[in-house]
Amino acid sequence: MLTFESIRKIVNEEKDKQTLGKLPENFFEDARAYLRNKQRLAKGKEDLWEVDSAKRLLQDLLEMREKKLVLAAVFFARSESKSGDNIAGRQAEPENTAADEDRLFRSLADLIGKFQKEREGIFREEAEARKSLVALLGDLPEFVGTDLKAYGPYRAGDIATMPEDVAKMLAGTKAAKIIEVK
Repeated sequence: MLTFESIRKIVNEEKDKQTLGKLPENFFEDARAYLRNKQRLAKGKEDLWEVDSAKRLLQDLLEMREKKLVLAAVFFARSESKSGDNIAGRQAEPENTAADEDRLFRSLADLIGKFQKEREGIFREEAEARKSLVALLGDLPEFVGTDLKAYGPYRAGDIATMPEDVAKMLAGTKAAKIIEVK
């Protein structure tokens, strides 16, 4: 049974932890019932004070848990984008979430992950903007580069400008030589 003291104890434990604290099963439903019953049975100012104090404590608890969920979602999304399929490098999903908190966490992590991927596009575009000048060492049919654009066909001795990573790939296969421009 939930009491004012048990609510205060749960809130204090949550304050002391960096991760989500374990809540009793059906905590939020029990808290709602506690507030409803206390308000219904309130007889004087002291009872109303307890109801208001319990509401403030519960609001503090909700806000603390929301902040922890937001931070966990940020770290989870960052670790997902950096680790790819490397499970060992991933940030764990938070434990001790209520069903609605788990939905919030998953939605936030997904949204943050999408945002981070869009933001990473800034760096990809910068890398794609770097071009190299190459001399083709042999005939080369048309091909698709890493940027999904078509290049060629080229004849031996042709000089071409292309993204740096495509030029390095051709140089690595001895199909082209990168020309250093000073």
